[in-house]
Amino acid sequence: MFIHQKLKNWYEGLSKNIKIAFISTIIIGLICHIYMMTNKWVNLDDIVQLVDNMDRTTSGRWFLQFPAAISSEFSIPWLNGFLTIVYTAVMSCLVISMFEIKSKINTILISGILVTFPTLGSLMPFMNSQDAYQFGAMLAGLAAFFIIKYKNGFIFSSILLTLSLGIYQTYLGYAGGLIVLYVIVELFKENNNFKKMIILLCKTAISFTVALAIYLIISRGIFGHLLVDYKGLDTMGSLPLNKIHTIIFSAYKGMFNFFIGKEFNYHFIFMPYLFIFAFILTIYLLIYIVKKSKMCKEKLFLLVFLILVFPIAINIIYIMSWQAGVMLRMLYGYTVVFIFPLVLIDYVLKIGDKFEISNKIPKLLYYTIAILTLTSFLSVYNNIYVTNKAYFKVGLTNENSNAYGNRIISRIESVEGYTEKTQIVFWGNPDSRTWFTEKIDTKDIEPFIIANHLTRLYSFIYYPVRFLGFQNPIKDYDEINEENKHLKDMINALPNYPDKNSIQMINGTIYIKFKNLD
Repeated sequence: MFIHQKLKNWYEGLSKNIKIAFISTIIIGLICHIYMMTNKWVNLDDIVQLVDNMDRTTSGRWFLQFPAAISSEFSIPWLNGFLTIVYTAVMSCLVISMFEIKSKINTILISGILVTFPTLGSLMPFMNSQDAYQFGAMLAGLAAFFIIKYKNGFIFSSILLTLSLGIYQTYLGYAGGLIVLYVIVELFKENNNFKKMIILLCKTAISFTVALAIYLIISRGIFGHLLVDYKGLDTMGSLPLNKIHTIIFSAYKGMFNFFIGKEFNYHFIFMPYLFIFAFILTIYLLIYIVKKSKMCKEKLFLLVFLILVFPIAINIIYIMSWQAGVMLRMLYGYTVVFIFPLVLIDYVLKIGDKFEISNKIPKLLYYTIAILTLTSFLSVYNNIYVTNKAYFKVGLTNENSNAYGNRIISRIESVEGYTEKTQIVFWGNPDSRTWFTEKIDTKDIEPFIIANHLTRLYSFIYYPVRFLGFQNPIKDYDEINEENKHLKDMINALPNYPDKNSIQMINGTIYIKFKNLD
């Protein structure tokens, strides 16, 4: 049989909802991200990574460079962005297959949640690595799929999870959340599957433990001499016994802060109240299904236990890297929280005849399904809304930084004695922000941490040669050290840029004084 015939047979064998999931993910993904994909906007890191093979072994991301190579070493917004959406489309198909979703509306909403979740938007300006990061998320989704669908899939899943960790250490929570949710739904079924679910959870624990062990052996054993002290990476896997209770509590606190608190408050102003209401309705939905399922005590105890540990599974990053601050771009596991009620709704609808709800649906159940579906739709739109606000701010920041850089270069080139070989020194941190750009840094886009300014020293020294056609050698100082302490009094005495005389030629070197250094 020719390969095209095999592909045709494979495609025709796919369920209609899997095809809908793939297509709807592509369409919704383009609606959400095409603004960013059709412009070349950078953030602080992407200035440095404009052309980069993404070898980040020193950050514990030793596998990142391999999926990054699929889109070349260039930071290409259209290709990298489209690959990101395609990888997410595969993830949508896996979820639909995993939970055997039948509702077309739920299929589209699940796809929308996965492809619009703000983690993607907060990573998009890291364009050179964005597609590789989502490849890591896809590997985590595949790992969950293999554990669930295949008897010995946990062995292969260990490899997939190890590689996912080697790309970015945050997607374990996504895989863990999917597996916990799957077991919860399976417990509702009347077949005698309690022992099977216990075995599945044990296989999951083995797979995750093996993956973490292999990852730590590679990261700290093989590449340990290269690992940097960045966000606790050099101490990942080391848990102090006297702080375990605090670390575990942080996972629950993180869940609360995401939905109700202000730490990741990118939601519409009314959404936290809607989330509380949706949480209550989800509990009602769980109780309704439990009553109809007539669960045995063993299953009921396991169900309660899984619901209690669900926040830990989602927020395992709080435990893995307990010394580091957790940012929005690390929280892709929360997509499973949004998927949770949709999976429950789909389960209720699938067995509607058995529960006799097709003709006698209780009003409370009817309104519960309607409100939870509406909440999911609003969440998807909220994601698109706030992501594009962040993209707009990124674009405006790029325009301002470009103009700011051009003004600096114009002043530099007007200094008497300037040549193309003159050494340039940035003294202190430049700041291209204006009162207007600071004013529109609204609370809902603050969690993205991508849209402030591009003029921090560690990356802005690359900006002139890469974007402004200015190739003089540039150095920067953000603190006084042995190399520059003899200049401290002289340079600090100058006015700050853009004031007159803030740019001076001293002993053949041009200094631009932005801030006083101590």
